[in-house]
Amino acid sequence: LARQKFVTAQIGELLILPWGSLLLMGTIAIISPQTLTPEIAILGNLVAAGSGLIVLIIQTRKSVPPQLKSATPVYSSRAWLVAAFPMLIVSGMQVVNQRVGILMVGDMLGAEEAGIYAVANGGVMFVALIFFAVNQPLAPVIARLFAERKMDRLQNVLVRAARISLMAAVPVGLLIIVFATPFLRLYGEEFPVGRVPMIIMTIGYVITMGFGSVSAALTMTGFERMAAVGIGVSVVLNIGLNLLLIPRFGMTGAAWALATGQVSSAVLMTIFTFRFLKINNTATGRTL
Repeated sequence: LARQKFVTAQIGELLILPWGSLLLMGTIAIISPQTLTPEIAILGNLVAAGSGLIVLIIQTRKSVPPQLKSATPVYSSRAWLVAAFPMLIVSGMQVVNQRVGILMVGDMLGAEEAGIYAVANGGVMFVALIFFAVNQPLAPVIARLFAERKMDRLQNVLVRAARISLMAAVPVGLLIIVFATPFLRLYGEEFPVGRVPMIIMTIGYVITMGFGSVSAALTMTGFERMAAVGIGVSVVLNIGLNLLLIPRFGMTGAAWALATGQVSSAVLMTIFTFRFLKINNTATGRTL
């Protein structure tokens, strides 16, 4: 990403891993369906992941300029650790935020409900991929413009990215809402009961898109701790609302908990961004 090779950087994770795994499983299912077991599926996923990693390593070596290979390395281990720890916390809490609802639904309602909710949650990831696609290449651009103190350009980039994300997320979200039932029915006749939770989570993701890349804006400008606070609030709200809503509303309560936590986190980090960077990076912000 630092070399501005955004597409190449994502080939392993977004192309080789999912499609390689799907190709392997499809081939096995056609040639020898009786051998397709969960263990084989896990092995196929590992093979696809390893292949993606190898391709990424090869591409990384090719993209490194000769001058870099002969340069004398300079280490700032303490500074790196101080900056990296909040990023680790942010990444970890994002994973927790995404999965805790599934675990709590399973604990309170049972494995069947958790399976349905997990599929609904996974379907919403089509919207989340838009955020990932915009956020990944944006991160080094944010860092560079902030280092150069080009704050007007930084706001322009962030606002336009938020608008692009929102414009892409709205039609995808509408498709998910319209085709939620047929999509869920692919997994079994009992799965369409996850339609309402899926719609709620989709709306939450689409609204979040309108706030832009607030987490990246804070993380890439030295305010990693504020990003960690924002994500932490989302996790706490998510868990707390799950405890309150799941017993009464089931999967729908878990969906409301996730959506509320995400939107609240986005609002809080938007406030932090405006306070510390003097930037309104939402889709409603103005370009300078």
